[in-house]
Amino acid sequence: MLTVARKVSYDSGLSTVGNFSGMLRFEPVDSLYSLREKLLFSAAAYRPPKPGGGTFALPAAAAGDALDIELNVTFSDSNGGSGVPADFGTVGLVVLGKSVTITSGKCCAGAGGGAKTCAFSLNNVPLGPECSAAPPPKVLHDPDVCCSSLIYTCLWFSPAADPAVHQVLTLRVLVDRSVVEGFAMGGRATVAMRAFGSNATSVVWTPPASKDKSKSEGSAKEGERRLASAAAAQPSFSLKVLSMRTGWRDPALPLAGKSDDEEVRPAR
Repeated sequence: MLTVARKVSYDSGLSTVGNFSGMLRFEPVDSLYSLREKLLFSAAAYRPPKPGGGTFALPAAAAGDALDIELNVTFSDSNGGSGVPADFGTVGLVVLGKSVTITSGKCCAGAGGGAKTCAFSLNNVPLGPECSAAPPPKVLHDPDVCCSSLIYTCLWFSPAADPAVHQVLTLRVLVDRSVVEGFAMGGRATVAMRAFGSNATSVVWTPPASKDKSKSEGSAKEGERRLASAAAAQPSFSLKVLSMRTGWRDPALPLAGKSDDEEVRPAR
């Protein structure tokens, strides 16, 4: 399976594989923006029509097998609170019959009263380590030394981000015929898979399950608990679905792409 070319950047936050700072992010190269053809569907604040969650098909215009989709998910509760809850359930997309979703998992208080960390994941690929306290920020080298010498590299560590206080979940999904790729939280986790399902595009939200696992209560009670949990933190989806043209061309033909000024760039 051939995936898109990716750029690599350094993330000074908490690693996804252990209790230490520093990891690499992998994102599509910027030149792929030039392959964006036209905007098929856009929504600034799409909310699931059912409070109990589900899979909700977008308009037919958003369907296709050559797409670039940007999805931002924010949350708000009945008390006017915002920010990503520690336990939000599952949110994401379905393209070509395959789910590309971000899921909240086990959350733990940090050691010694440190910040809570949550095992968020993209299709089971971790976005943060499970039950690890974020280490304190630090500076690798004195800036006066590293910036005046070719021997050192200037690297600064910013405070490790706590997933529980993120303001937004971000997901970018590329669909290229039978290949689906997902990039969550700026490339902290990525997935790639083959898919041969319907061209329809859908958004997904599954509310968090109740912590009460009592077997004495029936399915109706479970449904009530899910609805109550859903009402506590409702997601709002901001998304753009763009069609993509091919990156291959006949070398005997002139370039037919858009100029740099005409490229469809991501919203900032």
